[in-house]
Amino acid sequence: MHHLNKHMKISLEQVESTLLERKIDAATVAVIIQDLEQSVDEESADKDKLPKTKWEHIVYLNDPSGTVGDDHDAWVVTYKEGVDAGIVLSKIRDAAKEQNEVALTKKKGTLSTLGEVFQHLKGKFIKEKDVKIKTKESVRVVVVNGREF
Repeated sequence: MHHLNKHMKISLEQVESTLLERKIDAATVAVIIQDLEQSVDEESADKDKLPKTKWEHIVYLNDPSGTVGDDHDAWVVTYKEGVDAGIVLSKIRDAAKEQNEVALTKKKGTLSTLGEVFQHLKGKFIKEKDVKIKTKESVRVVVVNGREF
Protein backbone atom coordinates (compact mmCIF):
# COMPACT_ATOMS: atom_id res chain seq x y z
CA MET A 1 0.00 0.00 0.00
CA HIS A 2 1.27 3.48 -0.87
CA HIS A 3 1.75 6.00 1.90
CA LEU A 4 0.44 9.45 1.09
CA ASN A 5 2.53 12.53 1.70
CA LYS A 6 0.55 14.30 4.45
CA HIS A 7 1.39 17.70 2.99
CA MET A 8 0.17 16.84 -0.49
CA LYS A 9 -3.10 18.49 -1.46
CA ILE A 10 -5.52 17.10 -3.99
CA SER A 11 -8.94 18.40 -4.94
CA LEU A 12 -12.06 16.41 -4.18
CA GLU A 13 -12.94 16.77 -7.87
CA GLN A 14 -9.73 14.92 -8.75
CA VAL A 15 -10.56 12.18 -6.24
CA GLU A 16 -14.05 11.86 -7.69
CA SER A 17 -12.76 11.76 -11.24
CA THR A 18 -10.16 9.09 -10.38
CA LEU A 19 -12.73 6.90 -8.61
CA LEU A 20 -15.11 7.13 -11.56
CA GLU A 21 -12.28 6.33 -14.02
CA ARG A 22 -11.60 3.19 -11.94
CA LYS A 23 -15.22 2.17 -12.58
CA ILE A 24 -16.35 2.66 -8.97
CA ASP A 25 -20.15 2.87 -8.77
CA ALA A 26 -21.30 6.51 -9.04
CA ALA A 27 -23.53 6.20 -5.94
CA THR A 28 -20.56 4.89 -3.91
CA VAL A 29 -18.36 7.71 -5.23
CA ALA A 30 -20.99 10.28 -4.18
CA VAL A 31 -21.04 8.86 -0.63
CA ILE A 32 -17.21 8.86 -0.45
CA ILE A 33 -17.02 12.48 -1.67
CA GLN A 34 -19.70 13.51 0.84
CA ASP A 35 -17.70 11.85 3.66
CA LEU A 36 -14.51 13.60 2.52
CA GLU A 37 -16.26 16.98 2.37
CA GLN A 38 -17.54 16.45 5.94
CA SER A 39 -13.99 15.58 7.09
CA VAL A 40 -12.63 18.75 5.48
CA ASP A 41 -15.36 20.84 7.16
CA GLU A 42 -14.62 19.27 10.57
CA GLU A 43 -10.88 19.80 10.18
CA SER A 44 -11.44 23.42 9.20
CA ALA A 45 -13.74 23.96 12.21
CA ASP A 46 -11.08 22.46 14.52
CA LYS A 47 -8.45 24.87 13.17
CA ASP A 48 -10.79 27.82 13.73
CA LYS A 49 -11.29 26.82 17.39
CA LEU A 50 -7.58 26.91 18.22
CA PRO A 51 -6.53 30.33 19.48
CA LYS A 52 -3.83 31.91 17.38
CA THR A 53 -0.60 32.47 19.27
CA LYS A 54 -0.01 36.15 19.83
CA TRP A 55 3.47 37.57 20.15
CA GLU A 56 4.60 40.72 21.94
CA HIS A 57 7.69 42.77 21.10
CA ILE A 58 10.52 43.71 23.41
CA VAL A 59 13.58 45.84 22.68
CA TYR A 60 16.89 45.29 24.49
CA LEU A 61 18.82 48.56 24.62
CA ASN A 62 22.59 48.26 24.87
CA ASP A 63 23.65 50.92 27.41
CA PRO A 64 27.00 49.77 28.85
CA SER A 65 27.72 53.18 30.37
CA GLY A 66 24.44 53.17 32.32
CA THR A 67 23.28 56.53 30.98
CA VAL A 68 20.60 56.66 28.33
CA GLY A 69 21.89 59.20 25.85
CA ASP A 70 20.94 60.25 22.37
CA ASP A 71 21.40 56.99 20.51
CA HIS A 72 22.17 53.35 21.26
CA ASP A 73 22.23 49.92 19.67
CA ALA A 74 19.34 47.60 20.42
CA TRP A 75 17.89 44.23 19.40
CA VAL A 76 14.23 43.42 18.83
CA VAL A 77 12.75 40.18 20.18
CA THR A 78 9.22 38.80 20.19
CA TYR A 79 7.81 36.51 22.84
CA LYS A 80 4.49 34.81 23.45
CA GLU A 81 1.78 37.06 24.81
CA GLY A 82 1.25 36.66 28.53
CA VAL A 83 4.84 35.61 29.28
CA ASP A 84 6.56 37.79 31.88
CA ALA A 85 8.84 40.13 29.89
CA GLY A 86 11.30 40.02 32.78
CA ILE A 87 12.22 36.39 32.05
CA VAL A 88 12.70 36.72 28.28
CA LEU A 89 16.37 37.67 28.57
CA SER A 90 17.00 34.70 30.87
CA LYS A 91 15.40 32.43 28.24
CA ILE A 92 17.82 33.84 25.66
CA ARG A 93 20.73 33.31 28.08
CA ASP A 94 19.63 29.70 28.65
CA ALA A 95 19.50 29.07 24.89
CA ALA A 96 22.98 30.61 24.47
CA LYS A 97 24.30 28.45 27.32
CA GLU A 98 22.92 25.31 25.63
CA GLN A 99 24.52 26.31 22.32
CA ASN A 100 27.82 27.04 24.09
CA GLU A 101 27.79 23.59 25.71
CA VAL A 102 27.40 21.98 22.29
CA ALA A 103 30.08 24.28 20.86
CA LEU A 104 32.53 23.26 23.57
CA THR A 105 32.11 19.57 22.73
CA LYS A 106 32.69 20.37 19.05
CA LYS A 107 35.56 22.77 19.86
CA LYS A 108 33.82 25.68 18.19
CA GLY A 109 33.64 29.28 19.35
CA THR A 110 31.23 30.14 22.12
CA LEU A 111 28.94 33.12 22.50
CA SER A 112 30.26 35.51 25.13
CA THR A 113 28.66 38.90 24.49
CA LEU A 114 25.06 39.95 24.06
CA GLY A 115 25.83 41.07 20.50
CA GLU A 116 27.27 37.63 19.66
CA VAL A 117 24.22 35.95 21.17
CA PHE A 118 21.75 37.97 19.09
CA GLN A 119 23.83 37.57 15.93
CA HIS A 120 24.83 33.90 16.15
CA LEU A 121 22.30 32.08 18.35
CA LYS A 122 20.90 29.22 16.29
CA GLY A 123 17.15 28.78 15.93
CA LYS A 124 17.11 25.24 17.26
CA PHE A 125 18.27 26.48 20.68
CA ILE A 126 15.88 29.44 20.98
CA LYS A 127 12.77 27.93 19.35
CA GLU A 128 11.69 25.87 22.37
CA LYS A 129 11.96 28.97 24.58
CA ASP A 130 8.97 30.65 22.87
CA VAL A 131 11.18 33.59 21.92
CA LYS A 132 12.05 34.87 18.46
CA ILE A 133 15.01 37.12 17.73
CA LYS A 134 13.78 39.56 15.11
CA THR A 135 17.02 41.49 14.50
CA LYS A 136 20.36 39.68 14.39
CA GLU A 137 22.18 42.93 13.75
CA SER A 138 21.59 45.68 16.26
CA VAL A 139 19.27 48.49 15.24
CA ARG A 140 19.79 52.14 16.01
CA VAL A 141 17.54 53.55 18.73
CA VAL A 142 17.16 57.30 18.91
CA VAL A 143 15.79 58.77 22.15
CA VAL A 144 13.23 61.54 21.54
CA ASN A 145 11.22 63.65 23.97
CA GLY A 146 7.80 62.56 22.68
CA ARG A 147 6.80 66.08 21.64
CA GLU A 148 8.89 66.19 18.47
CA PHE A 149 7.14 65.51 15.23
